[in-house]
Amino acid sequence: MGKYIGIDVGTSSVKAVLIEHGKVLCTESRTYSTHSPCEGWFEQYPRDWWETTADAIRSIASNHYGQIDAIGLTGQMHTAVMINSLGEPIYPAILWCDGRSAEQSNYINQHVGEHAVIEHTGNVSMAGFTASKILWLKEHHAKKAKLIHKVMMPKDYIAYRLTGVVATDYSDASGTMLFNVREKRWSAHMLDKLELDQSLLPDVYPSDTVIGSVSSSVVKQLSLGCQPKVVIGGGDNAMGAVACGVVSEGMATASIGTSGVIFAPKADYPNPGDGFQHTFCDATGNYHQMGVMLSAAKSYQWLKNIVGLSYEQLNTELKNANPVTTPLFYPYLSGERNPFYSPNARGAFASLDAATDVGDLARSVIEGVSFSMKNLWQMMGSPQRVRLTGSPITRSICPEIFATTLNQSIEVMPETCSPALGAAITAAVGAGEFATFKEATDHCVPKGRMIAPITKDIELLQARSEKFNTKLQHIKATFD
Repeated sequence: MGKYIGIDVGTSSVKAVLIEHGKVLCTESRTYSTHSPCEGWFEQYPRDWWETTADAIRSIASNHYGQIDAIGLTGQMHTAVMINSLGEPIYPAILWCDGRSAEQSNYINQHVGEHAVIEHTGNVSMAGFTASKILWLKEHHAKKAKLIHKVMMPKDYIAYRLTGVVATDYSDASGTMLFNVREKRWSAHMLDKLELDQSLLPDVYPSDTVIGSVSSSVVKQLSLGCQPKVVIGGGDNAMGAVACGVVSEGMATASIGTSGVIFAPKADYPNPGDGFQHTFCDATGNYHQMGVMLSAAKSYQWLKNIVGLSYEQLNTELKNANPVTTPLFYPYLSGERNPFYSPNARGAFASLDAATDVGDLARSVIEGVSFSMKNLWQMMGSPQRVRLTGSPITRSICPEIFATTLNQSIEVMPETCSPALGAAITAAVGAGEFATFKEATDHCVPKGRMIAPITKDIELLQARSEKFNTKLQHIKATFD
């Protein structure tokens, strides 16, 4: 059996994982900076992604694991990378959580018409999606916009640097507002209405497609000693689902990373409804629906930073909190996407008093994230087989609180079940080691641990969840 690297170009770092026989041999991670030149703006430099990715691959290669057969890719979705004809970025990458293009997003819905937008993309336009960012650049930096040769997503930029090939996959393309999800092709209707040329967009393929091999010059640069195939992979949520073995209808992943996601595979194209629950292609060639909250583990990280404690210290404080008197926290630090859409939403604590301490705040944040995730879970039809994955927030008391909030058992997946692992598994499928994703995940995905609801807290958290949603109606009025 071969060796496969999965690369995840995440929001805060690049992660690389090497697998063989379905087992993780090693992992590497490198961080990079996010820049916020204005409130609600979030940018990164694509060169930072490449330099950290190259360093992670070199580190794996230096450990002499032998020939690497293929590299699979994943990364943050929606983030707009715009390059000129020389392959150089013409502007910093505008991240998925960036809200600057709210006006352009509204224009898309109004100019094309919401019904038509849903018909041709399966979704409604939101500020975080790629198309509105292109329109924003055209409006505010017209000279730079004229230099755009190709628009791609972060993993696609890494694929380009590895191979020289400009490509994307169905799952990442689904989040651009320029892709017909039902028909799995770029939407001529949307491109025409927005006066964008299809030549600006990458060729689009299934996730397990081999788009080429690492170029000879890059092989030398990365000290690989071989020329691995490159498999295009998919968006981080699609690859995270593969890593958890969630590749068939009736299952769901609950991912608590920087953002929070409920991901539910669908065998057939689902009814997109009002378009506010995302309807995208998945890695297997089918579809999925997805609800996304923008500040999940990001909220806990924010609290950790402002109180000056480590995660371990904060988790200890959390266990001493009184769940009856804990404040309510609304995790809208970067706006919100689902179950309501508001780029202007901002976070808030409610019901603070003089006795509130750090532990109460910590539990409040975990509960606020859990209550918001429950709303997404209900949007997805309340699936009964939920696999939880994510960041350090899932290794605190979060799984118990989340399971109790849902009032059902959940399976907490091992820390290795990350989008990077999904990308490595997809590389193995693309290289022909496995015939199907189901075969691959049955072989490669480890079992998780089952977490049952805390029986004595079910009624309490049900009441607090309802109170959370009732107060939310009043808090929404302050967003604009």
